[in-house]
Amino acid sequence: MLDDRQSVTHTCGVAAAYPRHSLGQAFERVLERWDIPEQRLATFLGVPPVALSALALCPAPDCAGFTARIDTLARTFGVSRWRLAFVCRAAVLEPSRPLD
Repeated sequence: MLDDRQSVTHTCGVAAAYPRHSLGQAFERVLERWDIPEQRLATFLGVPPVALSALALCPAPDCAGFTARIDTLARTFGVSRWRLAFVCRAAVLEPSRPLD
């Protein structure tokens, strides 16, 4: 049993393990709750699937430094900061799905 990692499957079909509190775990929760494929999440964030996989390896922002961390990730990966913040919050709060 993996105590600090969660096994997930990427768009390429290869199982991987994300560290606890990573964006990957947040993305997995959102994908399941919204019942959408990874490609749709990548499109929502405005990144190719490869960039989504790289972003997923990053630590998720915590409450104390949420805005600064979101800004840094948005600049680094070229994602919309408000969309990334929405996804991170959705992983915790379970809001409604974004509009199509």
